[in-house]
Amino acid sequence: MGAELFAIDKGITWLLLHREILNTNRAVFLTDSRAGIETIKNNTPKHQSHIAHAIKQKAKLLANYNMELTIQWLPSHVGVEGNEVVDQIAKQAHETHQETDAVIDTSEAKLLVSQAIQQRWQRIYDIQRPNLHIGPIKPKIEKWKWASVKDRRAETALSRLRLGHVGLNSHMHRFGMSETPLCTTCREQDTVKHFLTSCRKYVWSRRKMLRRLVEIGVRQPDCAILLGGGPFDPDIQAKIIKAVEIYLGETGMLGIL
Repeated sequence: MGAELFAIDKGITWLLLHREILNTNRAVFLTDSRAGIETIKNNTPKHQSHIAHAIKQKAKLLANYNMELTIQWLPSHVGVEGNEVVDQIAKQAHETHQETDAVIDTSEAKLLVSQAIQQRWQRIYDIQRPNLHIGPIKPKIEKWKWASVKDRRAETALSRLRLGHVGLNSHMHRFGMSETPLCTTCREQDTVKHFLTSCRKYVWSRRKMLRRLVEIGVRQPDCAILLGGGPFDPDIQAKIIKAVEIYLGETGMLGIL
């Protein structure tokens, strides 16, 4: 959007500089940026874009010179000849190394900084991810809307299961808080995967959980899917987490994990 507003601002500036030699008192700017037009129309000072404000001020100057200015939206990529020509020119300009100084809005600057920080953290996470318990579960450092649940104990337990820092023998034994790393029922490593997918102690609760998941089209879920890292729509993800939350309650592990 910033580029579109910059182009409109430059166009109006050109009109102001050449108005005396133009044989017209009306100018029409066509843009395929709805967001740009809405930004120009926004009259709330708190949310006013710097460049949109400049466009408005220059438009008032044009009005003082009896020149009518219209900024009109048109759909992109629909065969409008002028728009297609502009797109080609923009592509050619993008391929050159010539730069033009431009002042960007605070909101756009914040977005660019936020994106840069996000990319940096993702690069660091990608390096460390193979050594992290949460690595196979969550490949990107994005916010999971479906990860938040109303029950604080359940949300805490789910987070600990993802991180692997949880009240199961395999983890507790590392810190001398359990005599054995094994499950006391199965005599296997008492890991997050074991607890969620195979421990015989919770077989009935697990069957009920799996039936709930089958009802929403999720079959044979692995550990990553159960903890929110599956390739599903947010609504399905939320239902998976709910099924696991119920499982945690039925196993009596909410206050332990």
